[in-house]
Amino acid sequence: MINTPISEAAITGVAIGAAQSGCGRCSRSFIDFITLRSDQLVNAAAKAHFMSGGQLTVPMVLRTQGGAGQRGAAQHSQSLESWLTHVPGLKVVMPESRGDAAGLLVSAIADLNPVVFIENKTLYFRKGDVPEPREPVPIGER
Repeated sequence: MINTPISEAAITGVAIGAAQSGCGRCSRSFIDFITLRSDQLVNAAAKAHFMSGGQLTVPMVLRTQGGAGQRGAAQHSQSLESWLTHVPGLKVVMPESRGDAAGLLVSAIADLNPVVFIENKTLYFRKGDVPEPREPVPIGER
């Protein structure tokens, strides 16, 4: 989706529906607005696989920015990452390097269930190599 109106709950609901129908995989937002997405993310995306007895998947990646210390003011400086790790059915990743980011994104996109991909804001200003080809970094093994 490009140039959508700012309605985090609606964007998340559409992303979930698109993922379930095979049409889309990614949605993006600041982590500060995760509270506005949480009903859809926690009560629809994360539970779909369990509530359907394994018949439904939600192959969706919610890309968001996390980490404080970048002077983003009150609306863009919260660290809400730990909230998401307590939701059954969600996978949460936060890469520590550019190489990890590339590999984890490959794995997240291939996953059949929702992954919250938290990009640490401090990585945006670091230089470094990204390995080619981008090899998947297994989720949950490090």
